[in-house]
Amino acid sequence: MFTSISAILKGETGKVKIRGWISNKRSSGGIQFLEIRDGTGFIQTTLKKEKVGEKLFKEIDLMNIES
Repeated sequence: MFTSISAILKGETGKVKIRGWISNKRSSGGIQFLEIRDGTGFIQTTLKKEKVGEKLFKEIDLMNIES
């Protein structure tokens, strides 16, 4: 089950799953900062290469804005 971004911003806690579109992204070494939007808002997430592995990290790095 996915959690809306507005619910997270209102204080939903714990581990959540979100889905949406990449509205902006940047990286710094082994960390990517992804701004994700859904129909309810925007949130910034971080993706660490050491946590997700090289393959997934590279796949996400190649994604375009609005993917």
